[in-house]
Amino acid sequence: AGEAGHMSPLEVAQLLSNTARFGPKLFHDLCSRDPEIADAMKVFLEATQGKVEWANKKDLKIGNHPFEENAVLGFVSLGCASLLECYCWAIEAKVLGLTHQMSEHLERRIPETAQFVIDVMSDDALFTYDYNHDGVCDPEEAPKGVQAIQKIRLMHSLMRWLILYDPGEEDNAEGDGSVPPAWIHMMQCQWEIPVNGYPISQAFLAGTLLTFSHVVLKGMRSMWVSVNKEHGEEYLHIWKVVGYKLGVDMDLLAYFDDEQSAAELHTAMMDNFRAPTPEGVALAMALERYMIRNIVDHIPGHRFFGMHKFPRIAMWHLVGPDTARTVGMVPGLGGRTFGWVVWQGLRTVGFISRLPVLKHLSLVIFAWLGRAMWGWRHADDDHDHQVRRPQMPASHARRWKVKKRR
Repeated sequence: AGEAGHMSPLEVAQLLSNTARFGPKLFHDLCSRDPEIADAMKVFLEATQGKVEWANKKDLKIGNHPFEENAVLGFVSLGCASLLECYCWAIEAKVLGLTHQMSEHLERRIPETAQFVIDVMSDDALFTYDYNHDGVCDPEEAPKGVQAIQKIRLMHSLMRWLILYDPGEEDNAEGDGSVPPAWIHMMQCQWEIPVNGYPISQAFLAGTLLTFSHVVLKGMRSMWVSVNKEHGEEYLHIWKVVGYKLGVDMDLLAYFDDEQSAAELHTAMMDNFRAPTPEGVALAMALERYMIRNIVDHIPGHRFFGMHKFPRIAMWHLVGPDTARTVGMVPGLGGRTFGWVVWQGLRTVGFISRLPVLKHLSLVIFAWLGRAMWGWRHADDDHDHQVRRPQMPASHARRWKVKKRR
């Protein structure tokens, strides 16, 4: 830590962008460098790390099972449906386009998103601990799921500040070149609040939570994964707690109490905000290229079998024609014909995953995908914060180590 003084939002953003989570090292670094930040952190820790009185402990304990037990198809749904639906909302796509993070830095941004989901879906990810003698939660006691939420909440605040900030003629935002170009772009964007509302608003925070919860459940079920109503609502409850710690209003979080309410809010978001934009199309195309380059291209003979068409085919079936057309992800006639066969094969994998005798097959596929394609790490191999290589989900890492020992 450097000498104590005032830190600018840009300096805080720089520190946050280089870490996977808001851990104790970053906490102590920020507090030692700026007394005002140290005071604000007491309030921040209470909001994000304190006990959630209404949280259901049982749901928090087992609500991650639908995702962890079907990790392969869960990530298919996350990549081909959840992200795509964020791009079809015109204002949300504009915010993401301003950051340049999804189109120009996708190699980092996608693993960051995957790591966040793994962190909040891990065992005991959201359980909180006692306050210390000063009445503040100890950041060293926070589980990784809470640390991941804390990092995202701070980044949301900083991105909102960057978008709304007007440097003016007397303030050269580029400075000495230490500010990333994407941040300069945000600071000079002249965001129109009367037209677009506040960036990263309550509505879109809740909508994004829906894409990670309701949309993932819907996607897995469309791939014939068995998730009953009770397990679905336990899964929603986890994301309700995540939303609370992210600062989402309780009136919006009430829609996460049951699947019918979540579906109603999702429909309202689609009816009100789905619209084609250049940013949404560019983001979807960048996502498709990322999947082809980092996943499909690793499959032997993929070009001969036309596997490079698979991401778009999966997107078409998971989000439906209306959303797919909005972001330009429409397969050609041949792709749709071939894609129907591929889609049925994917649904077959989902169906057999419910059979206990074949459950292990899902683990094997996931471990292969992670290690051969994306280089996922063991859950206990966390000596650094390389978000380019996110961790394997904890339950899979444990089983993988048992398998390796055998």
